Amino acid sequence: MSYGWSSSYVSESYFLSHILDDAGLTPDDRQKMIYFAGVLETVHTVHSICQGWMRSIYFFGSRSEGATTPDLHSDIDYLICHEDRPVITELSQWIPLQDNGFLISDENTHPGYVKIQQMHHDKPEIMCACNEPFCIRDAGGRVLRLSLDYVQRKLENVSGPAETRPWDTGVISSDYVTCRRCIQWPPLAENWLLRRRPFNWPTCAQLQEMKKYGCFVVPIGHTHSLSRNVEWRLSFTQTERDLVRMFNDTQVKVFVVLKMIKTSFIKPVVGDTFSTYHCKVCVFWMAERTDPRIWKTENLIMCVLMCLKCLYQWLAAGFCPDYFVPENNLYDRKLYGSTLASVRKLIGAITEKTVLLWLKRICLDDVGERLKLCIEKGMFVPQTTATEKRNEEKLVREIGILSNVPVTRKQILFSLQTKQTDHYKIMTSLRSMMQSTQHVTARAAEILFPFVQINERFYEIAKIIENNADGYTPEMFKSMFTEFMEVCKKTDVTSEKLKLVGALICISQTEKASVLFGNVEETLKPHCLPICGCYEFIMRRNDDFTEKVVTENWTTEELLQKCAAYCVMYTTLEMPIVPKAMRMEFFRISATPANTKANTDISWRHMAVADSRAYVHFLKYQLMSKIGKEKEKEEALVNLMGFIAHDQYQAHKETSYNLLGYCWMEEGNLDEAFWCFARSIEVRPIHNAAMWHICTILPKLVNDMEVNIYTRQPHS
Repeated sequence: MSYGWSSSYVSESYFLSHILDDAGLTPDDRQKMIYFAGVLETVHTVHSICQGWMRSIYFFGSRSEGATTPDLHSDIDYLICHEDRPVITELSQWIPLQDNGFLISDENTHPGYVKIQQMHHDKPEIMCACNEPFCIRDAGGRVLRLSLDYVQRKLENVSGPAETRPWDTGVISSDYVTCRRCIQWPPLAENWLLRRRPFNWPTCAQLQEMKKYGCFVVPIGHTHSLSRNVEWRLSFTQTERDLVRMFNDTQVKVFVVLKMIKTSFIKPVVGDTFSTYHCKVCVFWMAERTDPRIWKTENLIMCVLMCLKCLYQWLAAGFCPDYFVPENNLYDRKLYGSTLASVRKLIGAITEKTVLLWLKRICLDDVGERLKLCIEKGMFVPQTTATEKRNEEKLVREIGILSNVPVTRKQILFSLQTKQTDHYKIMTSLRSMMQSTQHVTARAAEILFPFVQINERFYEIAKIIENNADGYTPEMFKSMFTEFMEVCKKTDVTSEKLKLVGALICISQTEKASVLFGNVEETLKPHCLPICGCYEFIMRRNDDFTEKVVTENWTTEELLQKCAAYCVMYTTLEMPIVPKAMRMEFFRISATPANTKANTDISWRHMAVADSRAYVHFLKYQLMSKIGKEKEKEEALVNLMGFIAHDQYQAHKETSYNLLGYCWMEEGNLDEAFWCFARSIEVRPIHNAAMWHICTILPKLVNDMEVNIYTRQPHS
């Protein structure tokens, strides 16, 4: 259906659509991006729960919406919502013993902004006396909450409510935004739910679902407001994210092309004063006001042109209506005067029947050059470089997901060990997430849940052994073994299974340990990806893993259960089922010299941790010693030495040396053991249990040395 549009851009639209697919905008790629966002949200929220904080962590921005390409270099927007500081619109919504705020708006408050009256903690009444920190009394006697206390954080590069920091990878920048939640949909935006929608986008059912979110209240006032220090901006980012995820294929691509035009031609002239958000709002309005039948692949370029003309009209009027509160002019804060005129002139030039010429000049993701080539050839021309870049993005996303799981596991285990939380609280929170209507959140929680579940089981058996040291029988463990195995299958390739093997060895269940160990050894293949969540760790990619991700399109769950090899991590709660050699690792902090400056994250140093690829050789040595297979025991010792000597990408190398040293101690070769512990200290001079091992064997070494001296035969 043409709707009066020229058909001259139909073939060009198909070419552009295929080029954007190559850049990572296929439905499958979009779902992967959205899932990546869901995992980050879930793991950071679990982190927060472990710390005992009442915070929810959200991940917003183009990456979470599935609307970006590699060359756009979209950043990550983390929103930290303080759930213990609710903002209410009616007194009946007051929550006891929390820092409630009452949302108000008056004639002096700019549309889209509000003020927060402070309430009592112990009764549903608005506070009259200004005796709370970060509050101020206005001319009308109202006690208002300052917005400045949130933005004056100890993080670096504060700009407005967003605090920019480098992300964990050091490659993607992040904006951290702190806010409060308005638990009901604000009256100021009520019209958004009620206004007439000629094409039923979004649907009534979708509107009612998004209404449940309420909104966020962000600590930033309007630029030109005289009461900016007590103004808060309404933020509908959670609803916006859902709306972008509801876009069809063409709408997403229109949004991305607008961002490319903005980045390529407008940003070099006016910087960030004209933002991606202006483009997003434009597509929202167009999606609501136009027939969905026009949003098709053959109309891609015409839809881009339609949105550009809408932006031009807004620029000409000097007014960009907010999608949720249309009275709020989004140009008010940034775009005005000569800057606005420059943007209007640029967009006007693009819309004057030259849109194709401008699209051919886009350098991002080689869109322009590829579009020219396709038009010249009269057919779509695939490009190897684009495919490689897209595959690299897929790899980065999957590794990012797999890397966040052990980081969260580490934080969970540390919080359990230090009694900051317990298994019940963590598992209840994860079960709640697993029942979420947000599919990506539920799926991410399902990945984390087995790691907590298996740790609870290890803790239970450890407690049974500890409390029934005399009456304990191995039969008590047999009934739990099948359940252990079922849960282990849902975790990574090695870490939890090796812990189970170690536990079986500790309770002399060597037959079961042998069977399970054989399975683990068989699955620890070259395609496995070793991942350490304790500190910065260089991962060695391999062709086999890459093929699983790129060619065979394995799901994240398949990659986790068949490829990821996490470090083995014990807590002190599991002490009775921890092999003796690993127990010394719990005291690595005690073995640290005084006045040593610690790094930011030291949680792993309070636990016993080993690279699973080294630990598998150590356990084989222990198991073969138990069942008396000398040849296999020697083979395991040689393999452990070979791994330490030749693998350049191993984690916790100092622990591997300590395990090897312990094996030599059992062999009665104290000289070799001492050499291993000395090398361990060279690898990690502080936070190293090798010092305790040396203290253990040093008296024996000195004694042997004295014996050798006194028994030496005199020269003839």
